[in-house]
Amino acid sequence: MEAGKYKLSVVAAVHELRELFKYENNDLWIKSEEGRDVLVPHKYQQAFPWWYNNKHKNNSLSWTTEASRASALVMMDHLDLAVMLAEEDWSFTFPHMVAKEETIQVLLPAKEDTPDGTLLLVRKELQASSPCMIAKRKFTLLRACMQIDQGTWVVAEISHCPPNNFRRLPSGCLIQNIAEDLSKVTWVEHMEVEESLPNQTFYNHLIRSGFAFGAERIVSWLERSCERGSHLNATSDMYTKARGFEGKEVTWVGEKLDLMEFGDCMVRGLFEKISPNDDCNSTLWRSVTGSEDLKVYASLYKSYSNLYMSPANFEVAGGVVAFGVKHSPEFVLETLGDERIHHEIEGSNKMLIKEVNVNRSGSLVMWSTVSKKDFDLIINGKGLNGKEDPVLISGFSISTDGHTTATNTGGSVITLVLRMLVDGNQPLQEKRQQSIDSITFAINQTVGRVKEALEKQRPPSPSRDWQQVGVDDIASDQILQDELRVLNMN
Repeated sequence: MEAGKYKLSVVAAVHELRELFKYENNDLWIKSEEGRDVLVPHKYQQAFPWWYNNKHKNNSLSWTTEASRASALVMMDHLDLAVMLAEEDWSFTFPHMVAKEETIQVLLPAKEDTPDGTLLLVRKELQASSPCMIAKRKFTLLRACMQIDQGTWVVAEISHCPPNNFRRLPSGCLIQNIAEDLSKVTWVEHMEVEESLPNQTFYNHLIRSGFAFGAERIVSWLERSCERGSHLNATSDMYTKARGFEGKEVTWVGEKLDLMEFGDCMVRGLFEKISPNDDCNSTLWRSVTGSEDLKVYASLYKSYSNLYMSPANFEVAGGVVAFGVKHSPEFVLETLGDERIHHEIEGSNKMLIKEVNVNRSGSLVMWSTVSKKDFDLIINGKGLNGKEDPVLISGFSISTDGHTTATNTGGSVITLVLRMLVDGNQPLQEKRQQSIDSITFAINQTVGRVKEALEKQRPPSPSRDWQQVGVDDIASDQILQDELRVLNMN
């Protein structure tokens, strides 16, 4: 495949994005009631008629536009950030939003010391924060990276194949060097969706406003993950230096690093094989029950690997449901982030590892129960035995319902995911019915407890007969500094 014939589209996309990135003297955008940037359609059509006219070549389809823009300061060097976004798999960079990504072909490879000029052909699936309610969006894309000047980069994506139900107009980011290990990222997401797609009930406003698949979700995640990565690197440096003291190894730091890495795996695994929209050959059975505003999607599937990608072959029952509440995302997080509620959900006396990931666009609260033996393996950086030790991730995603204004905090959309291991020795028909019934019952019970806890203005308070270890509970920075200071004194 010749790369030259794609350069015109890529250059045009980068040119368009550079105009859309501008904040000053730019009438292409206005502010919504929620404070988000909203693209002005007729202004866009006047400025970039080529994309608009090309869209209307197929008059048999009617399209609606979703566009958004957001920016953030990111704790990463501009070159490292450009390399990461131009060359790495976005399902690892943005696991909350990119369900799958595959590089089909490297049309133009990166240069030795810079990603400038990189051109990839990529297949990608995007997911919303409530994948049970919204179908994943599949694209075949061209992704290019161009250096504008010293310290300034553009990473751009455009649809390559003719659209089916979705078409990705020029989207991507502007990276600007601000200081050492600090960059400003401005992101634009712009796509068109066939209007004949079914209405998505109470989530529809978030879709049409550009939030569900929008720039705010991306830059918020990037901001938080780079901040986390910076902390991880700093902690790793302290660990390396501390190990130089003979006989005085700082074990707290190493355990924290391993738990943080495990937490990243939990994020990637939360929605895996759980969406009713997944095309998954390992799914044995699916079920949909409940009312229109509280549909429970349950499935029985084979899992062929655990979070460490070790060989495995076990069966899992998973359930997912999304529902709206009148409380703000901040209050919901304060309630569901409390470790006491997970006791009622899990009812286990094993070790509970919890990961709470918070950014401006929403939150994830995830947990997994493991044996003491498995926990020791995790904090020592050793993979679990995939055949004997399946790691099942359950949790919540919390996002705004999109009705936030200057005087109203708005409500929230909560997506609940639960998983449980299934006895593989049962007859298939019996196993299907029992597992689906069990996970559906657990989902409905948990939703009831969540709503009750929110209405009471406080989470339930059961007795604690399990031990919880959070990613951020292993060691605080002050503990690390005190321990290192003692080592230096000795």
